[in-house]
Amino acid sequence: MKKLVIIPAIALVLLGSVQFVAKSATNKDGAKNVKLESSLAGVSGSNNISLSVQKRFQQDFGSFPVVKWEKTNSFARATFAKDGSLVTAWYNKESKLVGTSSVKSFSDMPGQVQERILSTYNDYYIVSVLGFEAVNSNRPNGASSWLVELSNGTGKIIVKVNVSGETSLMKKI
Repeated sequence: MKKLVIIPAIALVLLGSVQFVAKSATNKDGAKNVKLESSLAGVSGSNNISLSVQKRFQQDFGSFPVVKWEKTNSFARATFAKDGSLVTAWYNKESKLVGTSSVKSFSDMPGQVQERILSTYNDYYIVSVLGFEAVNSNRPNGASSWLVELSNGTGKIIVKVNVSGETSLMKKI
């Protein structure tokens, strides 16, 4: 039951959060470096994040350098580069990892979920997809839910989709 409350709450925070632009470059050794740049002011640094959350992040993810720390009323989140992609780790007030989110492609979703979106929102095209994997979701190699931004040319909507293909309108933009 807690997941039913936590996932929509995180979704709403994601929708209203800082917009990041990822820039990647390859260094002379061939390793890919990913850099985040915030397009909005007000992003808190690690000095506003509790030591227990920072320690827990180190336990959960090891030596990944945190690119950005942010804090909301309900969550602390660390956005960092992992395997050439940007990942955001979400921590609750008890310093426990709630889940991770990352940018996905439409093809990352199961076929039946893709079909459901295409048939339900056939007047729209896909703008972007964000995957969220809840802790203990038991989903190997995949998200437990997605936020899909869709546009019909005159307006945009954001739809939450679960692994069964059930959709719910989160926000009209």
